[in-house]
Amino acid sequence: MSYRQTMVRQSKAWGHAAAGLCALAGLSVMTLSSSSALAADLGGDCCADLEERVATLEATAARKGNRKVSLTVSGWMNQNILVWDDGDESDAYVTSNGNDLGAINFSGEAKIRPGWTAGYEIELEIVAAGSDGVDQTNDDGDTAIELAQSAMFIESEQYGRVTWGFADQSSDGAPEMDLSGTENVAYSAVPDVAGGFQLRLSNGALSGVTIGDVFDNLNGDTFNIIRYETPTIAGFVLSASWGEDDMWDVALAYEKELGEFEVAAGIAYRENRDGDNGGAKESLDTLNGSISVLHNPTGLNFTFAAGQRDFNNEPGRDEATFYYFKGGILKQYNSLGKTAIYGEFGQFDDIFATDDASGITGNAMHSVTGSEAQVFGFGIVQHIDAAEMQLYVGYRHYEVDLDVVDGAGNAVAAPGLEDFYTIMAGARIDF
Repeated sequence: MSYRQTMVRQSKAWGHAAAGLCALAGLSVMTLSSSSALAADLGGDCCADLEERVATLEATAARKGNRKVSLTVSGWMNQNILVWDDGDESDAYVTSNGNDLGAINFSGEAKIRPGWTAGYEIELEIVAAGSDGVDQTNDDGDTAIELAQSAMFIESEQYGRVTWGFADQSSDGAPEMDLSGTENVAYSAVPDVAGGFQLRLSNGALSGVTIGDVFDNLNGDTFNIIRYETPTIAGFVLSASWGEDDMWDVALAYEKELGEFEVAAGIAYRENRDGDNGGAKESLDTLNGSISVLHNPTGLNFTFAAGQRDFNNEPGRDEATFYYFKGGILKQYNSLGKTAIYGEFGQFDDIFATDDASGITGNAMHSVTGSEAQVFGFGIVQHIDAAEMQLYVGYRHYEVDLDVVDGAGNAVAAPGLEDFYTIMAGARIDF
């Protein structure tokens, strides 16, 4: 029971008791034929004073907001053991799952008039040694509570929704549509599992190049923006956002059941002129998307994502591209809930480049002009419906090659990079 409920119940109880005592006193006065003036005094001053006290307690008692705007508290925790091997060293860390870090969400809304609502969302992300932040030299990573969302919205059933604040861009999620039931352990955002780890050179030294440098699904992000979304029309939602002075995007999402199939898809185009690139304004154009299809009777599913990014103010640099495929089955084999089994493969090209390759080749005149990175893996997720829980384990194998040139632009042999391996096993529970 809340503090306010307790105080209000007590105050009402005191009021009822006082009223009863006053009534009893009045009855006793009448029975004893006491003066009517005394009875009036007891009935008036006594009860009026107590009613005033009750009103004061009700006005000052703690309560949820203003009673007109709803409040919903929800969230999840997602912890795991991450086993890794960089070809020379291996270890196991206890981490938070970077695929979907634990969070606490506060949301609510109120009706303005029929068909119109206003609301808000505040989400705090709980980072405790995130699997995307630990590395060979740091098993603690970051430990913090970070702001993930802080935004307001006004929505019309007929005209759509406008959101403003610290919120997801329209393009956020376009390359991450996934109906496999396994996105908690593996999806197209490959660096979320081991993005902070450095790749090991064949001579045993750390290269300074991380998993996060060479794998990227080019997804949108969360910024201070204003975003508009249309109402859902035949399964489609069109949206656009603008913010941070020099970035904008537009996206189209689709989600619908078509007979025995469920389909989810998204595509987005984004321009960013806001980021910093060595003191100059960054100029990036990104196009990406994904589609996921689930056949409900059999549980068979496939997911495909792809994208490309142009670096407009980096002459001579190749565009970054990626594609990612995942196939599997989502079916109920036991009374706990559905079991999801998957296999994945991804190719990520020219995501990484640098003018200083001294940490890789030992020669400051060398540059990395591009990268070729592959990942494949498999795993299983057991859904436990009674506890809103998932148990999971996933394996991944990463392979990376770099394109290196000398000061004259001639290709030179790049040192070999060791393959990298991870096994992540853990659980997520929603509340």
